[in-house]
Amino acid sequence: MLAWYFAAMHTQTDAFQKRNRKGYLIAIGDESTLDNLPKRAIAEIMGPGQHEDYASHRLVEMASEVYNVFHLNIAVTPSGGRESVQSGWKQMLADNFVNVQFSHQVAEVIADLVVKGEAKHQHRVPVASNETGLAEYDIEEDAEEEVIL
Repeated sequence: MLAWYFAAMHTQTDAFQKRNRKGYLIAIGDESTLDNLPKRAIAEIMGPGQHEDYASHRLVEMASEVYNVFHLNIAVTPSGGRESVQSGWKQMLADNFVNVQFSHQVAEVIADLVVKGEAKHQHRVPVASNETGLAEYDIEEDAEEEVIL
C-alpha cells in the first residue's frame, strides 16, 4: 500500500503528462492486503507533514489514475497459498490480481502484462519467430484496431 501511496502522491511520468499513457505499478508479495494505511506509518517513512489515513481501496483508485496497478501473489509460499490472502487481493484489484505459482515465473508474467497492456494502444504485427520460439513483432503506434492477446 505504501507503493500505491508513493505512486499517487509523489511521482510524475512524462508518458502520462504528455501522452496520457499510464505506467505500470506492479507489486509482488505473498502477504494479505491491509484495510488502510495510517497517517503515523506515512509520517514515519515520509517525515513530518500534513498526512492522513487512507483506505487501501482509495489508494488503489488514486494510483490507478496514472498507473495500471497490479499485484502478483506468489502462491507457492504458505502465506501466498492461503485462500484468505488471495481473496483479499482479488476483491481489491479484481482482474489486476495475478496468482503466480512459482517465483521463477515473475519476470515472464510481468512481461506478459506489459505486452498485453501496450497491445491495447498499438497494432502488433507478428513478423517472425526467434530461436526461443517466441514471436517477434513490428509495432505500429496508435492503430485504430484493438488487438487482444
